[in-house]
Amino acid sequence: MNDVRRVRATSDVQNAFHRAARAAIATLPPGKAIVFVRYPSRSLQSSSLALTRNERDLGSAQRWVVYDRGPRNAELRAVAPDRAAYLLDAATMRVERLP
Repeated sequence: MNDVRRVRATSDVQNAFHRAARAAIATLPPGKAIVFVRYPSRSLQSSSLALTRNERDLGSAQRWVVYDRGPRNAELRAVAPDRAAYLLDAATMRVERLP
């Protein structure tokens, strides 16, 4: 029975994390955007907690949710200058507009 509780607790944490991220991203104004996700530690980058995703059709996707690469973010922004850029801090679920 302990295994079932542990699996459910882990699933609850994962689901809450993803719900919080979706809610934070939903606060963005309409329009195409790139959301760079900054994880506070390696543990949050595990596949179960990863927020990044691959879109089927990048051109029509409203939100690109990608890993924060620091200074290398400029490379992706240069490819899509028409998209607003945001940073999502996965530790606090705060979103800020990047200049």
